[in-house]
Amino acid sequence: MIPDSVHLLTRSSQMTLYKDEQGRVRRAYYGPRLHQPEDALENAADAPLLYSSLADSVTGLPNASGEYCICVTQADGALSLNLECLGWEVLELDDDREEAVFYGKDPSYPVRVEIHVRSHRESDTFLQWAVIRNEGKEGIRLHRAASAQLGLRAERYFVTSFRGTWGGEFLMSEEEVARGHELALVSGTGTRTAQEGSPGFIISLDGPAREDSGEVVLGALAWSGNYRIWFRHSPYHYLFAGAGLDMAPAPYLLDGGGVFKTPSLILAHSKNGKGEASRRIHRWARRYGLRGGESERPTLLNSWEGVYFTFTEKVLHGMMKRAADLGIELFVLDDGWFGGRFPRNDARAGLGDWQVNRAKLPHGLEGLIRQAEKLGIRFGIWVEPEMVNPHSELYQNHPEWVIGLPHRENRLERSQYLLDLSNPHVCRYILDAMRKLLGGIRVFPTSNGIATAKFPTPALPGWMPAARGICPLTTCGAMNVFLRRWRRNSRM
Repeated sequence: MIPDSVHLLTRSSQMTLYKDEQGRVRRAYYGPRLHQPEDALENAADAPLLYSSLADSVTGLPNASGEYCICVTQADGALSLNLECLGWEVLELDDDREEAVFYGKDPSYPVRVEIHVRSHRESDTFLQWAVIRNEGKEGIRLHRAASAQLGLRAERYFVTSFRGTWGGEFLMSEEEVARGHELALVSGTGTRTAQEGSPGFIISLDGPAREDSGEVVLGALAWSGNYRIWFRHSPYHYLFAGAGLDMAPAPYLLDGGGVFKTPSLILAHSKNGKGEASRRIHRWARRYGLRGGESERPTLLNSWEGVYFTFTEKVLHGMMKRAADLGIELFVLDDGWFGGRFPRNDARAGLGDWQVNRAKLPHGLEGLIRQAEKLGIRFGIWVEPEMVNPHSELYQNHPEWVIGLPHRENRLERSQYLLDLSNPHVCRYILDAMRKLLGGIRVFPTSNGIATAKFPTPALPGWMPAARGICPLTTCGAMNVFLRRWRRNSRM
């Protein structure tokens, strides 16, 4: 038996990790649970690294072909990172979850990298992510910081992906990765990635994926921003797959003392086809990935297709009444209900001014909520807090709150600009407005219809994008922080 090994076990799956003589952590096994977990170490000498750096990609590792997870430019300008595992710990989080944490450090630079691998017993899934710590005083630049990589061995490799566009989302396709070729799934639209293509995949070994038979690995990246997922069929007949957020178009500046956490890659393995693997991911998602995932979703009627911007309180009451008569459980008021000096009567005005338009709704949202309660249904409302129209009081008072560049004209898309949610003043304004306006509402649909990759980030002092240069990443991160704060401060 090879010493310094960790066996993470679920009901039906197993992942075995160990530290080699050079202090590097390898993934010796990922597959069905073995009768004797130690048997996974029989061929450990050729196992791929759990998390490789650019330096590892050029050191002649067995069966490797240049793949890596992390690439860093140090404060002195050196494109260099070597990680040695100083130790690890295995944490029993609860009856369902066990987590192994490997602590790596560069012997020459003040950079540490933690690799977290978490098993979920009941759903037969694993999560992996990385935490990069800059313990120096000066900033370093992250060119790549993937969440995880996998090494697989078979005769043939087929990848299923889900791409699309507006009105044609989740179009499934499957293609074989030829020997010596690389297939990449990429999104560069910022916070609108789900529309262009889901950051998920199915790898099928030795043939196209089947529903109830065959070996597959299903993966999903828990990230709503730009991503890159790659599958490289090496000349040595191995498949190296990796996934993570995409830093493009510029490296991320991690300040001295800063911490960068990658999103998680969620994995499920099955010997019984993609049906079983997808059910395992679904079990995980219902328990951990979705808020209220174990509860049934209400049937709903949304006002948009029925009335668009043109409605009155009486019209909405009629829609709610007919919805309740049909047994619908939730009525959602979509766009067009807000705006003061700039009423939201079309898409060109009002965004950012979250006051009820009393000309349309003389009794306010409270009147609609009372009507919904009277009919025995729930009430929800549409908001788009990250956007602003030029024709709005918010923009006229604070044009500096939108994302843009000095000496360049701001670019309109869909008659609106993107607010900089990493600016604490913007975040505070929106949270206060939502708190005052929506205190009695339980459902908040939101939308984001703009590709943030088209908006460069200004170099402004005092908040996160300063000197970062990568608007899609910082905007997505700020949006996630904002939503978490909103959830904590509301009854959602």
